[in-house]
Amino acid sequence: MSQWKRVFVFLLLNIVVSAGTTLIVLNAWDLAHPIPASITVPTSAVTPQTAPTQDSTSLTPLPTAQSGSAPISADQAIVVVDSVLAPGNLADETVLIKSHSEGSILLTNWRLQDDQGDVYTFPELTLNKNGAVQVHTSAGNNTVIDLYWGREAPVWQKGQTASLFDDQGKPRASYKIP
Repeated sequence: MSQWKRVFVFLLLNIVVSAGTTLIVLNAWDLAHPIPASITVPTSAVTPQTAPTQDSTSLTPLPTAQSGSAPISADQAIVVVDSVLAPGNLADETVLIKSHSEGSILLTNWRLQDDQGDVYTFPELTLNKNGAVQVHTSAGNNTVIDLYWGREAPVWQKGQTASLFDDQGKPRASYKIP
């Protein structure tokens, strides 16, 4: 067999093995990180916008990116519990909260709660339009996108529901952990 035919066969074999490996890795990733089955969004809501900053102990809102984007009331807010990552693993356990509102939403004193009554109360925080914040179960220093509950044990378990309540105690969103 000529030299170029051997190289061609080798390259073809390399392509097949690489494609197969990529497909296996992507399939494993999909199995380990499933897309949430359902997200509950209140039907009487709109969408939020505003970026917070913080010092070492509290969060302070920044000006919004769009001029004229006024804060909206909690009743108009569309906020979802997008996902709960790594339930049962304290180091990585995180709840992702996302805004789908047209204005900024003040999340101060909103509550994130599990089925056993464990409650995280949000500090002073304004969530911008299409903004998101992660609530980590473990201890850490709060930033504009990462909040820390300060727990010493995991809170979330598969099959549990993460519920979000506004500052008036009204249910705003829930997410059943797959």
